[in-house]
Amino acid sequence: MKKISKKQLVLLMKKADLGDPKSLHELAFYHQAGINVELNYAKALKLWKKAAKKNYGPAYFNLVSMYYNGLGVKTNYKQVYKYLLLSIKYNKKNSFKAYSCSFLAQKFYFDGLLKKRDVKKGLKYYKLAAEMNELTAQFNLATIYDKEYPKYLGIKKNNKTALNYHQMAVKKNFVPSMFRVALAYIRGEIVKKNSDNALDLFKRGIKIRNLDL
Repeated sequence: MKKISKKQLVLLMKKADLGDPKSLHELAFYHQAGINVELNYAKALKLWKKAAKKNYGPAYFNLVSMYYNGLGVKTNYKQVYKYLLLSIKYNKKNSFKAYSCSFLAQKFYFDGLLKKRDVKKGLKYYKLAAEMNELTAQFNLATIYDKEYPKYLGIKKNNKTALNYHQMAVKKNFVPSMFRVALAYIRGEIVKKNSDNALDLFKRGIKIRNLDL
């Protein structure tokens, strides 16, 4: 979030006062970060709630963060759960919707917050997130199904499914999945043995890791 001019801030506040959901949402970010205006979590929360009343999807997503982290309000997992479902329902942008699906799957249906553990629902929402290109969901599903990793919540292993999710993560240059797919090419596991493909993935992964150092 970058600083804006006083003129831009005044215009943003006017639009927010008129109830424009996008402006309410943006102004909330400034209060949350303390940029251009005072840092005020309670004010940010209030603005996001106003935007949410107009079913503005991104506002639901940010209310999840506020209630989960206790910013401007006491931590309240019931509210987190409620706003996650609304974020999934009303967000049109895949990023917000995908993160919400992934968060819901892990925190509530796998970890069991509010005693809502439900493996079937957890897999459902993780898969939705993975299909929307959410990396965390892709890799976590890969490890859940991969026989190389410990069994998780009694879910049956399936290396073909695991490799599919690893390959999704490879497209986002995720190094652990690159190395795992390379190993599959070396072994001829699910895919045909191909040392060239394996070497290429190893080289790409090492290059990315070196750049991160």
